Amino acid sequence: MRLVWYGHSCFLYDFGASKVLVDPFLEGNTYAPVKPKDIEEVDIVLVTHDHSDHLGDAIEILKRTGASSTGVFELMNMFQERGVKNVIPANVGGRIRIGDVTVSIVPAIHTCSVGTPVGYVISHGEDTIYHAGDTSYTSDMAIIGRLYKVKAACLPIGGHYTMGVEEAIEAVKDIKPRYVIPMHYNTFDVIRVDVKVFEEGVRRETEAEPLILQPGKWVEI
Repeated sequence: MRLVWYGHSCFLYDFGASKVLVDPFLEGNTYAPVKPKDIEEVDIVLVTHDHSDHLGDAIEILKRTGASSTGVFELMNMFQERGVKNVIPANVGGRIRIGDVTVSIVPAIHTCSVGTPVGYVISHGEDTIYHAGDTSYTSDMAIIGRLYKVKAACLPIGGHYTMGVEEAIEAVKDIKPRYVIPMHYNTFDVIRVDVKVFEEGVRRETEAEPLILQPGKWVEI
């Protein structure tokens, strides 16, 4: 499996036959190395919640590419009202199969205007990604780790709107992933942190391998 970070909380997860894009905040994201028009091949687009730095360019990309989407009922209804065709309304706790990918919708502690914020566990064969979305540290993370046997966890570390570095390290202890990738940091001054502190803490206190990505660069895991 390959993945690329497009800055902030936007990732493309490439399982080979299927490509999953999450939280495509590209236009207006100074760290994004691509524009929405550059996203041409994608099978599934997921949005954790409707804040502008997560909803981003999702509707445009979905309509142009014909990709599928799933998520909480109210958000999917909004997508349909805006002309998106291939949506599967669901809710927290749901497990949805789209082609050869399984998307499990898991809790996230945050706010939004439409529906409720969520995270996603995205599975393809033995590859399982936990994309936490915007969330605080929560005891649910231990359940997610135990239930889904997470290979890689993408966690917010910027603080202020989400958990910060210390809480994210505690989350890694609970999730027990093989790899952990920080997100939702340094895009804005209010979420600026020293990512090396997170990297060093993960190495010191957990068995996970921290992967500090540069926007637009692939990593294979």
